[in-house]
Amino acid sequence: MRLLDDPVDPSTVPPSRRCVFGGGLSVWPPYLSGESRMGRIRQQLVDLAGPLCHACGRAIGVVVDHDHFTGHVRGLLCWTCNAWIDECPHLDGCPRASYLNDPPAGHLRVRYPLAHRDREHDRARIEYLGIDPFPPARPYRRGQHGA
Repeated sequence: MRLLDDPVDPSTVPPSRRCVFGGGLSVWPPYLSGESRMGRIRQQLVDLAGPLCHACGRAIGVVVDHDHFTGHVRGLLCWTCNAWIDECPHLDGCPRASYLNDPPAGHLRVRYPLAHRDREHDRARIEYLGIDPFPPARPYRRGQHGA
């Protein structure tokens, strides 16, 4: 076997040109193209906290994670952490809780490019159920007492 071209940095290979190998696309580093907004965000996250999952630190971070309520980017996660991060029952003492309590990208205040999809899902859920299962909480004001 021989290479056809010069070796390239795997993070510059677009997802559509990547082979599915073993565990799937999760073995590839995140695509860091400056051509798209998501690619620029991924580059920012890798520069900020490295290419490994920002929650567990064991696998390659491939998913740009965001808070579904605020729409802000939190960090770069592996497939497993992305699937389970919002199910973490701990207040502290575990890597996922630490990630949620202090997201690596929290201070950047970067808006997730596809956050509008969350609002569309919320509207569809409300229409289907006939009620809003997660009504907006009344904002807390300092000095406010009682319910």
